[in-house]
Amino acid sequence: MRGEVARHLTLADGVGAVPGVGPARAALLERLGVASVGDLLRLVPRRYEDRRKLTSIGALVDGEFGSFVARVVSASPETTPRRRRRATASIRRCRR
Repeated sequence: MRGEVARHLTLADGVGAVPGVGPARAALLERLGVASVGDLLRLVPRRYEDRRKLTSIGALVDGEFGSFVARVVSASPETTPRRRRRATASIRRCRR
């Protein structure tokens, strides 16, 4: 905030008043029902992923999230039809 006077936010201020939250981010937050600084403070994450718990690749269940450690031996980027990027990786070995 160079050259600006720091101001205190109130719970009633709009999320756009938070430094670093521009109009685009404020619009995304408003779609989640977050219109004020107070709403932002009460926002609860949709889910919590405990990435400390590792599992083997073979024990992963389709549709569930899991963490594993592996060595990537090759990777190639791809672009989907909707111009989204994703990577395909080949894994040599997994350790628990």
